[in-house]
Amino acid sequence: MSTAHDIDTTHDPYSLVIERLRDFGSKPGSGQDHECPTHPDENASLGVTRGRGGRVLIHCQAGCPPETVLKALGLTWADISGNYRRGRRSKSSAPAKGVPVGGGIVDLGVDIDNATEPGERRLRVVKGNPPVRTRPTPERDGEIKAPVVKTTNWAYVDENNVRLFGVKRLDHEDGSKTITQTGVRDASGKYVKPKEARSVLYRLPELLAAIDAGLPIVLVEGEKCVDALRPLEAEGGFLATTMRQGAGKDKWLDSYTETLSGAARVTVWADRDAPGLRHAAHVRGELRDAGVPTVRVVVSATTNRKDDAVDHLAAGYSLEDVVELDDAALEALIVEYGAESKPDKIWPSPNAPFEVAHEFIDRRYRSDTGVQLLVRWRGDFYEWVRTNWKPIPSDSLRAQIYDSLRHAKFYGAEDVLPWNPTSSKVTQVLDALAGACYLAADDVQPPFWIDGPNG
Repeated sequence: MSTAHDIDTTHDPYSLVIERLRDFGSKPGSGQDHECPTHPDENASLGVTRGRGGRVLIHCQAGCPPETVLKALGLTWADISGNYRRGRRSKSSAPAKGVPVGGGIVDLGVDIDNATEPGERRLRVVKGNPPVRTRPTPERDGEIKAPVVKTTNWAYVDENNVRLFGVKRLDHEDGSKTITQTGVRDASGKYVKPKEARSVLYRLPELLAAIDAGLPIVLVEGEKCVDALRPLEAEGGFLATTMRQGAGKDKWLDSYTETLSGAARVTVWADRDAPGLRHAAHVRGELRDAGVPTVRVVVSATTNRKDDAVDHLAAGYSLEDVVELDDAALEALIVEYGAESKPDKIWPSPNAPFEVAHEFIDRRYRSDTGVQLLVRWRGDFYEWVRTNWKPIPSDSLRAQIYDSLRHAKFYGAEDVLPWNPTSSKVTQVLDALAGACYLAADDVQPPFWIDGPNG
C-alpha cells in the first residue's frame, strides 16, 4: 500500500534539485541548507526541503528570486509545467494545490505523464500563482545583485588532473559580476573548503607539459582571459594560465614561482589598473629572481581603465598589438592609474566608523561656511532646513549612509578597495554619527540652538 509520501524516485524533483546543486558546486550546510548559486554565500542560505506529495520547496534567505536560482541550476520556467503524481496516474489533470508560498519559495512537482523519454524529469510550479519576489535584504557586499544572466565554472586540478577547487563567476543583468570559489569532496567524502585546498596555477597538467616543451607561457588575470586566449594557442604556440583570486597583496605564492621557474619565456598580461600593474611588477621580479630567462609585462592596446586581454581581442587587436612595458614605463603607468583612483569616492576605512561619520557630515551636512547642519539632542537627530531645525528619522540617515557608501572606496594596505556597506557597518557609522552630533541635554536647551545652526 502506498502512502502519501511514496515517491517515484526516478522522477523525484527533490533529488533532481540536490543533484543540480551538487553539480554546480554548492556546498551543503547544516540540515537541508545549501550555498545559494546566485550570490556569494558562505552561510548556506538556500533552503531546500521536500514538501508533501513529493514536491520540493526552495527558499533563499538572502531574497534571491526563485527564477534566478532555477536559472543558475540550468532550469527554466518552460521546464516546470504539467501534472504530478506519486508513482501512478493522477485522477485529476488539474494542478495540485500547494500550501500558500511566500518569501520567494517555489513549490515544484514533476510531470511524469508527459515525459517523452524514460527517466526524463520535467518540473512544474504546483502553486497556482507565480512566485512573487520579496524585498531582499542587503547582502554582505552591501548591494542587492541584479539577476544572473550567465554562470561560468572553472576547475583547478593537480598534476594528476584531480579537482582541487572551483571558481564560479556570475554575470549579472546590470553588467556587474560576482566571483566565488567552490570546494570539493575528497575520497572519504569529506568536504574540503576552497581556502583549505592546495593553490595551483590554472590548467596545471597542460602548463607543466607546455613548460617541458619549451612553449612560452602567458600569465593573465582571470579565467575569462584564459578562455579568450585559448583559441589562439595552437597557432600562436603558447599556453595561457592564471591563478585564483586575481591580483593583489600576498596572492602570488612561492609555489607559483616554482611552477614557472622552468619556463623559458613568461609574458605577464596585466589589467590596466593600479592593482593589476603592481601585481605584474611583483610577479616579474619573482620570476626574474627564479632564473626565468625572459619575463615581459604587457597591457592591452585598448586604453580604458581595467581593460584586459578580453577587451584587447574584442576590439579587433591581435597578439602582436599588445603594449610592452619596460621597467620605467611600468612604474609610470602604476603612478598614473594610482592617481586616478583617488576621486571623491575615497572614504575612511570601515574600521574607523567615527572618521566615516565625520566624513559623512562634511559631505552632506556641512554648510559652505563650515557650519555643521546635523545635531543629535535627547535621542533624536535634527537637521537645519532653511530657517529652523527639523527632526530627521534614523532610518532616513541610514538610507543616506547606504547611498553615500554604495560606490565608495578606501585605501587598503596597498590597493584601493571597495567600501562594501553592510547592515553592521552602516549601524556602526550611525552609532558613531550619534556621538559626532551629540548635544548634551543638560547643557543645551532648545531656545539656545533651535534658532539657527550657529546657536
